[in-house]
Amino acid sequence: MRALLLLLLITTSFTADLAFERETISLTPKAGSAREIVSFPFRNAGTQPLTIERVEVSCGCTTADLEKRTYDPGEKGDLAIIFDLNGLAGRQDKTIQVYHDRGPMVMLTISALLAEAPTVAPSFLTWKVGAAADEQVAVVTMPEGVQEFITEVTTSSKDVTATLYPRDNDYAIGVKPVSTATATNVMITVRTDLGRTVRIFASVAP
Repeated sequence: MRALLLLLLITTSFTADLAFERETISLTPKAGSAREIVSFPFRNAGTQPLTIERVEVSCGCTTADLEKRTYDPGEKGDLAIIFDLNGLAGRQDKTIQVYHDRGPMVMLTISALLAEAPTVAPSFLTWKVGAAADEQVAVVTMPEGVQEFITEVTTSSKDVTATLYPRDNDYAIGVKPVSTATATNVMITVRTDLGRTVRIFASVAP
C-alpha cells in the first residue's frame, strides 16, 4: 500500500512537471487564411530541469517550433504550432504529442472549423482520341455565406483552352482541347480572390 502511494505521488509529480496553460485550443480562421500560428504556453512546474525530447504532429499541415529544449524549474516557454490551412475545409482536429524527460507524454489538440471550400463538378473531363473537340463545361460553386470570386483560370498545357463564364450563382468553366489527334492530360487550375484553388483535369485518351 505504501509503495503504491509512493508510485502515485511520483507519477502525479512527473505529470505536472510540464504544465501547459491549455491543452486544447479551438479556432475559426477567416475564409482564405493561408495559415494560423497557434501558441501553447507552458512552464516547468517541477523542481528539476526539464528537457523536451521531441514533438510529434499528426498531420503534415502542422509544424512545431520550440525556442529551446531544456527549461529550469519555474521557467516558462512557448510551443508554437504553424498550421497550414491550404486545401483544408470543414472541421479539422489535429494532435500534437510532446515527449519530455520528466514524465509521460502530453497530448495537445487544435480544433479548427474552416470555411467550406469551393466545389467543382465534374472535376474530370474526357475526350476520345479522334473524336470531335467539343467544349465541355465544369461548374464551380462557392460555399454559402462566403463572398468569393474567381480571379484566374490557367492550364498546365496549351493543348487545352479554358474559358470562364460567370453566372448568377456559380461559374462555368468551358474546357476544350485544341486537337484530339493525340492523347494528352492537362490540369486546369482555378484561383479565387481568397487564395483558394480548385482543379479540373482534362484528358484526351484512346
